[in-house]
Amino acid sequence: NHQEKIVRYELLQDLEILHKMVAIAVQKNKDMILDRATIAKVSDELISIEGVELGITVGLIGENEVGVSARSLGMLNCQMIMEKMGGGGHFTGAALQRKESSVKELEDELLDCLDEYLKEEKRTYESNSIEWC
Repeated sequence: NHQEKIVRYELLQDLEILHKMVAIAVQKNKDMILDRATIAKVSDELISIEGVELGITVGLIGENEVGVSARSLGMLNCQMIMEKMGGGGHFTGAALQRKESSVKELEDELLDCLDEYLKEEKRTYESNSIEWC
């Protein structure tokens, strides 16, 4: 629908690329409650960007509830990142929902977990041809 496309566009407009391969979209307009399917679609769109291996979207999905959706092309395990934060899923698609949290709190926690995960991956795959930053 038209409104959902506008919301997705707003989320994608402020995306950030980290480590040359991770795209993160965080909801800036805190007055709107997003549908879980919408944040999942944004994560799907993030991994369609050239060079992006992992797409993560953070948004308000309820009055005091924040959702995080993660999608991977298969090189990075988004399940491990979501599990570090109390969520779950599988290697290429994972998510979490948390009550009594703000978008900013989950964004900060996500960035910490992501950095920790990427350091672990770098140690594990040091001889791989992946260009780590």
